[in-house]
Amino acid sequence: MESSSRQRRSSLDARSGNRPLTRRTFLLSSSAAGAFAALQSLGNQRLAASQRKGSGSAAALDSGSVRRVHARLNWHETLRRRPIFTVDYWPGVPAVEHEGRPEISWDLEHIRAYADPVGLRTMQFVLAGDPHSAMGAFRVPNLLDSSDAEIAAWQKATKAKLEPLLKSYGSAALQSVLLTQAFQNSGGDTSPEWYRSAKDWEECDLEGRPLSQVGGRVMACMLHPKMYEVLHRFWKAISFLKDEPVLLGACVDNEPNLEGRNLSSVGLPQFGGNPHTLRAFRQFLERTYGRIDELNQLAGTRFRSFDQIQVSDPNWLVLTLLRRFLSTIVIGEYQRQAAAIAKQHIPNLVTVTRLVSGYWRNTPQGQPRAEQLGVEATLLKDSQVDVIAWSQWWQSDEQPELLGQLQVTAGLLRGVGKPVGVTEPMVGRWGISHMGWRPHEVQHFAYRGLYYRLGMFNVHSWDRSGFWANYNEPFGMALSQRPGYLKAIRELRDELDWMAPYETFGKPLMPPLRILVSRNARHFPGMGGYLYQNWLRQLCGIMEDAEFSHYEILEEQTNDLSTALKSCKGVVVVDACLDPATRSLLQNFAQEGGRLLVIGAPSLVDSHYRQTSPQASYPISAVEHADLSAIEGKEVPRPVQCVVRNPHPVWAGVDPLQLCRPTTLTLRPGALPVAVLGDGTPVVAANDQVVYLGGFPLDIAQQKKLLAGFSRWCGVVPPEVVVSTFENAVVAQHWNSRNLRYDGTVIDKTPWVGTLRMPGPASCQIRELRRDHPWLAYHAEGAETVLEGIRLDPLEIRVFRKEKAAELPHFEGLPESLGFAFWWRGQMHPATGRFSSKTDTKVQARFVSSKHRAAEVGWYVCEVAGKRVAEGKGFEIRFEVAAGKEYYLTTLLLDHPNQQGCPLCQRSAFE
Repeated sequence: MESSSRQRRSSLDARSGNRPLTRRTFLLSSSAAGAFAALQSLGNQRLAASQRKGSGSAAALDSGSVRRVHARLNWHETLRRRPIFTVDYWPGVPAVEHEGRPEISWDLEHIRAYADPVGLRTMQFVLAGDPHSAMGAFRVPNLLDSSDAEIAAWQKATKAKLEPLLKSYGSAALQSVLLTQAFQNSGGDTSPEWYRSAKDWEECDLEGRPLSQVGGRVMACMLHPKMYEVLHRFWKAISFLKDEPVLLGACVDNEPNLEGRNLSSVGLPQFGGNPHTLRAFRQFLERTYGRIDELNQLAGTRFRSFDQIQVSDPNWLVLTLLRRFLSTIVIGEYQRQAAAIAKQHIPNLVTVTRLVSGYWRNTPQGQPRAEQLGVEATLLKDSQVDVIAWSQWWQSDEQPELLGQLQVTAGLLRGVGKPVGVTEPMVGRWGISHMGWRPHEVQHFAYRGLYYRLGMFNVHSWDRSGFWANYNEPFGMALSQRPGYLKAIRELRDELDWMAPYETFGKPLMPPLRILVSRNARHFPGMGGYLYQNWLRQLCGIMEDAEFSHYEILEEQTNDLSTALKSCKGVVVVDACLDPATRSLLQNFAQEGGRLLVIGAPSLVDSHYRQTSPQASYPISAVEHADLSAIEGKEVPRPVQCVVRNPHPVWAGVDPLQLCRPTTLTLRPGALPVAVLGDGTPVVAANDQVVYLGGFPLDIAQQKKLLAGFSRWCGVVPPEVVVSTFENAVVAQHWNSRNLRYDGTVIDKTPWVGTLRMPGPASCQIRELRRDHPWLAYHAEGAETVLEGIRLDPLEIRVFRKEKAAELPHFEGLPESLGFAFWWRGQMHPATGRFSSKTDTKVQARFVSSKHRAAEVGWYVCEVAGKRVAEGKGFEIRFEVAAGKEYYLTTLLLDHPNQQGCPLCQRSAFE
């Protein structure tokens, strides 16, 4: 009976056009290796049974006359137009194992229906671990000792096992971004047993003892030449796939980091004593200082050569630079080399990172511990990585950081000049550690991501519950727990495809204010390690508020500072470990009228920890330098309360001011002492262009007030909604994560109503792209176009773009209390809009049209589904409306031949 049932189902599939050929070839199981062949045989039996039924459909499908032919996505061409929406997908698990289905062609069709046909984790190659060929996971053999013949035999066997999978993907035009797991996977050592025969393979503590012998977490030395020899052989071994059209790219490792390793400014690092690491550290010191005499002078040491320096040396400068050096090896060495090696063996490979969202991400307030992850993505500038992607995880029940974290992370990466991506968008809710986002969250992230060149958003289709309990769902099943998520992905893909933002929006225009940071200061001992990583951690929470979205993070080493400073009004700068060239640029910026908010430190030093003097543009002539060796290794002290003596625009509402390690300042003539200690010693000073803080406010509320005050001082009005401005477009988002309940519902449903500015005069048409209608309310103001009457409900997104076309009739001078939901244009009614008003309002506006004379035009205002409240003739428009009601504003031609029968004129039937 079971066999008869299978035959009936197979015949039904053939008659319904359900593509038995695709089903026949995509046969997967989660059992041991060899399952492909067994399932292939089962598929052939089914096809034969269908043919014996005499339907003829199977034969037709076999000939390709009915089978759907899918076109492959062109990754590079698509990325020039819009972001790509990939999927995270293990083939065959659990569709076969848990769902009881013999194959998963449905999953492939599901993927294509919602996202782009590109799968992450659809194939995987690992150095260690149990092979699971039915999941597309294969372990490579011993790459140090295997002969060429043994490697060739492995390639042949692996290719045979992969063949059904590749054929299936090929028939559905699904491309794979394979995942590789090599040495530094998720912060733990994943090197295979056979690699451990290499001499000095293991990282050591500072005394040179292998970590496994001292009770530490095992870690392979990331500077060992054998590691990169293995990576070469690894990619050579799988290079048999390079001509396979299914292979698109690779994540070169899975979340490599140094999790759990102490790299903070408090306590000693837990590793670095491997001979290869020690040698590289000494080379780093020599590149930094050039001559041993210079290091000795700064450190107070008597080394005869760099080869004398040990990683265990307790000297403050050696220890500080050791932390800085160790923080660079994951990205600056391992990730860069891994991508370059992969490209060497498979030149057309798209290389993608799978990073965590920043070493500063896990830093609690006031605790300088951020360097434990050791992931500095800005080091990927000029690397052979194509997309810098990270796993964006945010804890919504603590401090929402969706767009805030994006603004900080992607802002740091903007100067790297590569598309950014998200591999695992996750959030912690309801006691589940890793859940997918809600539809509105992914929509807002993607649209804000356009501003930072979002290249890839991975539809992460599985959840974790409990302590790392993995259950991989068929594609879309986990996401269906958030109704509307997959629909939102499909709409995003379709909307952005026809908008083609990367072709039509033009370049993103930077906001008027910058926050300058330098990764040189990551272990600046003058603040106990606080100044860089904890500041970034704080900014994630601060920039979640729309009013701070007009700040752009500027990273000293990766950005073109000269160009960036020319296009802004003010810079907040942490003056710690800045390069002399950077300080010179800031000096010129202030002299030419730009404003600076300088956060100083107990010791003003450059990138090499040499003491420097305040710049001539600063309001101070000297800083009380601290003994750096005395501060090294100390906990961050409690902040000191200061007295605001002379109110300043920057300090509105910041009293009492509390600074960490306030420093005595010597003021220049004419400078204003803004804040002092209890004994009257100045610790904050200002002149016309610069405010200098001789300490750092640790409290996030004071940091927010500081940034808001600096905006006012620079004459920049903080935005009320998130605005991304491009050369030819503006994206406005009414995003406020703190206006959402824990279940995702909106607390305050009040819409935002206001104006938006577009660069350049409006000698063209302006369209709102998401709803696809012209925008017919704006006016020119200098070199800008001001869009009037914008209304954004909470969580709403609007996209405005200039179109090359003749300017349409439109309204000018509408008050900011009016917000329009949409605009409509017709022949007899040149401009019609639906609006509401925040308050009772008297309107004095005008209709502008180069196509009509004033004597030809009339207008009226009516309530929605109600009566007219005002009407008139000509271009001048005057009326009054009440708050809380919905209205139509429309123009009409007075020679309208059918006014009495016009449903718009007589019944207000605009929708």
